[in-house]
Amino acid sequence: MTAAGGEMQLALELPEAGDVELPRQVDPMRARLISAPFDSPDYLFETRWNGIRAVAAVQHGEVTLRNRRVGDISDRFPELGTLALAASEQPLLLDGEILVVDERGRPDFDALQRRLRLVDRSLILAEAKRQPACYLASDLLFRGQRWLLADQLERRKRLLADVLHPSDTIYLAEAFDAEGQALFQAAVESDLEGVVAKPRSSLYAPGAYGQWLAVGRGREEFVVGGYSMRIAGSERSVELLIGAYDVDGRLVFVQAVPPPADETVRNELFPVLNALQVEQPQFAETPPFIACWVRPEVVLTVSFSQRPGRPEPRSPFVERVRLDVAPDECLLPVDLEVPGSSAKPDRPQLTMLTTLPLPLAASGGDTRTRPALRVVGDGM
Repeated sequence: MTAAGGEMQLALELPEAGDVELPRQVDPMRARLISAPFDSPDYLFETRWNGIRAVAAVQHGEVTLRNRRVGDISDRFPELGTLALAASEQPLLLDGEILVVDERGRPDFDALQRRLRLVDRSLILAEAKRQPACYLASDLLFRGQRWLLADQLERRKRLLADVLHPSDTIYLAEAFDAEGQALFQAAVESDLEGVVAKPRSSLYAPGAYGQWLAVGRGREEFVVGGYSMRIAGSERSVELLIGAYDVDGRLVFVQAVPPPADETVRNELFPVLNALQVEQPQFAETPPFIACWVRPEVVLTVSFSQRPGRPEPRSPFVERVRLDVAPDECLLPVDLEVPGSSAKPDRPQLTMLTTLPLPLAASGGDTRTRPALRVVGDGM
């Protein structure tokens, strides 16, 4: 399986039809980062929700959820066992995101990360009742007795809509035609992560970088390659040396950033980094720091966003530690020429509406609902 210049060749040995047991692990297809949104009639555009990417296997009435880095996370999200009820056919293999939303319907990533840390069954069940997760399915990899990896994206999405019936915890990810810039602007205004652009004809290559493109909004994931002490007079401060991988798989130093502002997170982070110390830097080119070098295993979300209403750029800061993202998923943006792209959207800007209900489980038969985010266009 190779990818070069945005083109992908799919070379997979697929099982014969018959009584197929779904594989224990299928790595999700990945998207390359690009620096700016675009419009193109050849692409479908989806929102980046800042959830946990998970491949869901539904077979014999059971659901298994796997994240590429963490592994099997089914026990962390027992409420998503309803996937088995939402599927009209089995077995199925789905690609999608797990989300937890707050009372306003906004994705609550901190709550999602807390769920990953829980191991006590009673605490997990209590959290699942208090703030239930949902699964946002975006792709269909296997249906019944047939692999769909060599089918085009548009066909896979049609089949997904046929076999999966939305419920209080199960949703279909919406894809929008052509208008990537408008969707990106709506995502920025709603403090979401950005958009993913997928060619309508794209095939699915597990674990590979193909033709899918992701556009972020000033915050992305980086891996820590070391930390350094800065001394200015009597003041001392620690900086994290962060990097990302280029198209050749080399870890490239990006810059030094201050550690997380949250004292609890800092106190948890540095013991981990100390345990990862190595003698030689793991960056392709050694950055100009006297540093403690570490194996690149800790992933951070770093924000480069500007302050609202102010023109000057904001100093980068660490938003959080990512437990669910593998180090080699931290990529440098690439600049690609997108066929058929245009400079400006021709239709009205998309807007955010809170229209999808999620259950707010409570004792006493409480039937209130908690909204979830949905991106829709004017007049839809």
